[in-house]
Amino acid sequence: MKKVIASLILLILMSGYSIGAAADETGTDYYNYQDIKNTYHYTSAEGSAMMPYHLYVPKKYNKKKKYPIVVILHGLGDNHDEDLKQNFLLTNLVSKYAEQYPSVIIVPLCPDGGWWSGMYTDCVMEIVEDVKTRYSTDDDRLYVTGPSMGGAGTWDIGARYADRVAALVPVCGAAGPSNQGAWVLRNMPIWIFHGKADTVVSFSVSEEWNNALQAAGNKYVQFTIFG
Repeated sequence: MKKVIASLILLILMSGYSIGAAADETGTDYYNYQDIKNTYHYTSAEGSAMMPYHLYVPKKYNKKKKYPIVVILHGLGDNHDEDLKQNFLLTNLVSKYAEQYPSVIIVPLCPDGGWWSGMYTDCVMEIVEDVKTRYSTDDDRLYVTGPSMGGAGTWDIGARYADRVAALVPVCGAAGPSNQGAWVLRNMPIWIFHGKADTVVSFSVSEEWNNALQAAGNKYVQFTIFG
């Protein structure tokens, strides 16, 4: 678990999401995420949500091994291919770290006008279960991360599916805490990222989450703050 989280944290730090920076550097010696992704479409069990998603499977996939699953939730308005092509986190996770930390990566796309909560995050978890039926994955290693609206979805999935998630990496998550949510997450490893200069999602939101988790007795929460 530590290796996967370490790679995610490094990538998030490099991406600059928490301080609003964007990078466009991609080494020519690596594949780009957009060049190797597979696109699928999923309809929720109740038929209430239809969701496309991109799936990355390790190049040297071996069905005899069990791979962790990493779910990456995009931010508001980043639900189109052109947006994903500029996603430094995705590009680097696949191009530079996929072989070092082989994982099955799921990148769902929230429909226009939607938000990462309720039926849409339920649909994400249905997609996870569907992927598990097709590939050899480790039930104990499901990791969820995302910036802004994706951070909100990270909190939502963690709080409502705590028994199925191994760890969370919310980045400037756009959803405040609840006492119930913090209590449910009291035993989950969580690494929070946020920048004090964030003008889109108030830094206080992540600060409140950290305080609520600490009050609930979570000994596995870390809060990285950017100036």
